Amino acid sequence: MKQAIILIVLIIIAGIAAIFIFGNPFTNEIGLLDISEQQPVVIKNIELTDRDFYKIYYTDGYEKSEPKIMVLVIQPDDNYLGSISQWGEQANKHDFALAVIPDWTFEKITEFNIDAHQNLGVNKIVYTGFSHGGYTSCGQGLSNQTYVDAIIPMGAYCRDDDLDGQPQTTPILTIIGAQDNWALGDDLIRPDQRQFSFVTQIDTEYVLIPGIGHQFPTSYMDEVGDWLMENI
Repeated sequence: MKQAIILIVLIIIAGIAAIFIFGNPFTNEIGLLDISEQQPVVIKNIELTDRDFYKIYYTDGYEKSEPKIMVLVIQPDDNYLGSISQWGEQANKHDFALAVIPDWTFEKITEFNIDAHQNLGVNKIVYTGFSHGGYTSCGQGLSNQTYVDAIIPMGAYCRDDDLDGQPQTTPILTIIGAQDNWALGDDLIRPDQRQFSFVTQIDTEYVLIPGIGHQFPTSYMDEVGDWLMENI
């Protein structure tokens, strides 16, 4: 009996030691997802103005800014506040407004274009998004070039078929992490030319961010803000 109890105690001690050494198998501390490499989303305290089906962040200097620029941030998931807050610093720096559609649809994105131009006096609209939001910014932006003045996909890229046979008139800045296997895949990029193998019609400035995978390019946002102001 004593030997059995001693054996059980030893097993429990060994299990606890294994957790400390190798990590808890019931958490994401180890495994396929290395959460230590994920960049946390810092949600800043920004005040959003409700407008029908979308929300707007106005900077203190927006009212006096010219031209009136509004960046539509198309989020890849339900965390629209996290997505729009990632742009907060650049909005404050350059005095452009941010917009987000919490439960966006293609129809609502088109309605946003019309409302922003006709009823809010917006002169320039920019589409951006990370991951799936980036692909949507490409597809919707290139099909609404009458309204959209720049497109900035992140962790995503615009494809030839997004043009739907129309000429490209909108400048594009494409930003992808150098280790982003989700966006780059195994055969989508020609490393020698830094161009995607089946993107031959898209004219884009292409930036490969070293040291990150499928992550929001926080470290490059100053350059993104400068590019935006220079290209619209």
